[in-house]
Amino acid sequence: MLTIRILSYSSVCGFLASTLTLGAFGQSRAPADFETAYPASEVIAGVSFDDSTARTLAPGSDIWPITWAGDGHLYTSWGDGGGFGGTNRDGRVSFGVARVEGPKNDYRGINIAGGKGAPNPSPFTGKSEGILAIGNTLYLWRDGQLSDEHAFQWMELYRSDDHGASWKNTEVRFSKSGGDFPVGDEGFFAPAFCQFGQGYSGARDEYAYIYAPDIIDRSHWGVRVPGRINLARVAVANIEDKTAYRFYGGTHSAGDPTWVPKPSDRQPIWEDPKNGTHRIAVSFNPVLNRYLLTTVTVSRDGWMSIYEAPEPWGPWRVVHTEHNPERWGGKVILYTFVNKWLDHDRLGFVIVHTKNDTWSTIEGKFQLASGR
Repeated sequence: MLTIRILSYSSVCGFLASTLTLGAFGQSRAPADFETAYPASEVIAGVSFDDSTARTLAPGSDIWPITWAGDGHLYTSWGDGGGFGGTNRDGRVSFGVARVEGPKNDYRGINIAGGKGAPNPSPFTGKSEGILAIGNTLYLWRDGQLSDEHAFQWMELYRSDDHGASWKNTEVRFSKSGGDFPVGDEGFFAPAFCQFGQGYSGARDEYAYIYAPDIIDRSHWGVRVPGRINLARVAVANIEDKTAYRFYGGTHSAGDPTWVPKPSDRQPIWEDPKNGTHRIAVSFNPVLNRYLLTTVTVSRDGWMSIYEAPEPWGPWRVVHTEHNPERWGGKVILYTFVNKWLDHDRLGFVIVHTKNDTWSTIEGKFQLASGR
C-alpha cells in the first residue's frame, strides 16, 4: 500500500496538501501551477478514494447519469455500446436505459431499453447526461440525435411511466434553431438534474433544478474554455411546460437569486475562465448539507474536480481537483455521487464514472474540516 500526497487547491496559495491512499496506483497530482477559480472549502477538508473497491462493467458504454427512484432501484442511461453484459459492438446502440439493483458492494445492472438482451428497443438515438425520478416517473434530457456536433442541436425532455421501458417526448425543447439563443450565444448543452433522495424525497422545495454548461464552441467535444455553468429551475408540477422554466439571472444585493424567463438572459452560477469545464453532475448530500458539483477541468485525460455550495446557485468552493489517468482513465465524462449508496455514519460515498469507456464505480470518504 503506497500513501502519497495529492493536491487540494485554494485560490490564494494555489494548493493545500491532503493525504490519500492510492493502493497499487502510482503518484498522480495536478501540476503545481494549476490555479482554481474558487477558494478552498471550509466544510470539507478533502476526500480519499479506496482503489481496492474499483469495479468496471459494460465495456464500450459511457456517460451513465444516475437517479434513485421510488421503487428503490437506480436508473441510468448510456451511449454507444451494448450496456450491461454487452460490449462496444455486442448489443451496441446509440442510446440505452438500464436499472441498477442492490447495495454498493453487490449491485448488478440490467438493460431495460436497448443494449444486449434488453426486453425493449432503444427509444431513440442521441445522448443524455440528465435523468431524474419523481416518485417512479422518470424524466430524461435527450441531447440531439447523434454524437459529436449533433449533440448540440437541441435538448428535449422525455418522460417514462414504466420504469424506462418506453419514453414520450414532453415537447419541452431548448435550441438555437428554435430561437432560444440569439446571435453570439451558442447556448448550453448536456443538462443535468440535481439529485436528492429516493424518488426526489428530501428536495429543498417544490422545484427541479437543472444545470448545464455553455456550449462555447460546437466544433469539438473537449473541455469548454472559458467554463460557464448555468442553472434553471421549474416547479415539479409544471416540468412538462416549457413556459414554466426560469433561469438564474444573478443575485440581489442581499444574495437572493433572481430568476428570468428567457435563457438568453441567464447568468452563470459557476465560472472558470482558465481551466474550463465539460459535462457535469450535481447532487445534494444531506450529511454534509451541501450541494456537490463534479466536473472535468483542463482536459478529459484523467482530470476531475469536486465543488461544494450551501445553495444550488452557490457560492461555490473547491473540495478537490485531481489529475489521475490511472484511476479515472482517458476521455472522462461524468463523475456522479450516488445518493442511494451514501454512508451516513462515516461520510462514505460511491462515485459512478466512465473510466476508459465503461461503467465504473469507486468508493471514497469525505474528511470534514476541523471543528465540523
